[in-house]
Amino acid sequence: MTEHTGALYERFRAVAASAPERTAVIGGDGERVTYRELAGLADAATRSLSTLVNGEDTVAVEVERSPRHLAAMLASWRLGLAYVPVRHHETAARRGHVLRQLGGRALLVSGDARAATVCRVDPREHGELTEPLRWPTGQAAYVVVTSGSTGTPKGTALSAEGFANRIDWSQRAYPLGGDDILLQHTAVSFDFAVWETAAALMHGATLLLTADEQYSDPEEAVLAAVRHRATVAHFAPSVLSLVEMTGLLADWASLRLLYSGGEQLQGTLAGRVLRQAPHTLLVNQYGPAETCVDSTHHACEPPLPEGPVPIGRAIDQTRLSLLPVDGLDPDAGELVISGPGVGFGYLDPAEPAGDRFGHGRHGRTFRTGDLVRRLPDGDLLFLGRRDDQVKVGGVRVELGEIETVAAAVPGVSAAVALKTDGADGPVIDLVVESRGDSLDLRALRAALADRLMGPVTPRRLRVVASLPRTPGGKVDRSRLLEPDQPDSEQTPPVHAKKETC
Repeated sequence: MTEHTGALYERFRAVAASAPERTAVIGGDGERVTYRELAGLADAATRSLSTLVNGEDTVAVEVERSPRHLAAMLASWRLGLAYVPVRHHETAARRGHVLRQLGGRALLVSGDARAATVCRVDPREHGELTEPLRWPTGQAAYVVVTSGSTGTPKGTALSAEGFANRIDWSQRAYPLGGDDILLQHTAVSFDFAVWETAAALMHGATLLLTADEQYSDPEEAVLAAVRHRATVAHFAPSVLSLVEMTGLLADWASLRLLYSGGEQLQGTLAGRVLRQAPHTLLVNQYGPAETCVDSTHHACEPPLPEGPVPIGRAIDQTRLSLLPVDGLDPDAGELVISGPGVGFGYLDPAEPAGDRFGHGRHGRTFRTGDLVRRLPDGDLLFLGRRDDQVKVGGVRVELGEIETVAAAVPGVSAAVALKTDGADGPVIDLVVESRGDSLDLRALRAALADRLMGPVTPRRLRVVASLPRTPGGKVDRSRLLEPDQPDSEQTPPVHAKKETC
């Protein structure tokens, strides 16, 4: 049976009725809001929205992260409308981009943590899609706009059925309870934040909110988590590396469940994390924004690989298949995801990548563009993006292989390999992030020279204090390609070790 968004709201309402005085939310200022109080805020938000509902399919919410922001989300589901998270501090350009993709079919809730206003999105101001995507009334839980880390941001709607499946699966695999406190510091526009909110509020847990600001130093969020004894958290791998470098994981005794996703997780980092927090279960996740939060999972247990950690196996009601790709062995290919977790499609019908959505025997399908290998035990290993397969000097180069070598060097919190145009053809640039003086540059150059040879060897190495990141915390590769990006520090070309006969 297809799930309706109203059923998502009723799950929250049942918890609020059974435990009205339990703390639902701890705000960034330390304010505590009970389930009864949050239900009251949701009632008020419902009344405000219902006066303007006239067939719209979405509710765009740009109230700063707060109990009122959560109330607007709950109210949208109660009214059968899809929730669209928009960052309170979003740039005008990106905000306009999101609203344009919603066209004239959205209500906009905006304001701060204390008050909010509701209005219609004016299609004359933001433009209206000529053929707006329609989905069955009440069957889209949320709309997420991709970060744009590898291209133009694209909006897609995810189903209530798929979202409910994701919530139910995670509750069976990694259950939450009334004693859990979830740290929410990822941007509200990141799909994992939508899951954090729903999963916590549907199982009687507490959300610990931080300010929804651009990623900088995560230390403040971790200090808040330690202070409030948070038990569950999520960090993109490059941010997790920064957290591990602070040493605060050793002080976070209450942390029992740690998710990491959005980027490739390296075994060396996972090992350091588990040594610092041996009491914590570390779960590697994978799932493009075009699917409901995650499609695969892998619980990290020693011994961990030196290279990438597997992305694991499918969650419930999800099918994974591999499309053959020239040059790859039969156990590898492009990953195709099928099932209710796949989105309805891109909002803009003119989006060139729209043909990656389809239908098959197991429902909606999405061709991810990601290359994976099926390991002997059945787990999947992420190899990289299909469009990252580049040839340099006639040799196919895996950018992920270069990044893996660099990320294993102590002091490197993130590494990005890029193909650029050189005087004699394509060459590889490597940009590494390292804060403070923790990086031994000679050790990094030695590791690159020892492990990488020929065209794979980066011709230029840049060390920066901070890489540009998307609102979700992932490294923003597209901004690294911008011509005005500062080099911060440049080093001479990396010379590979010569082979001897």
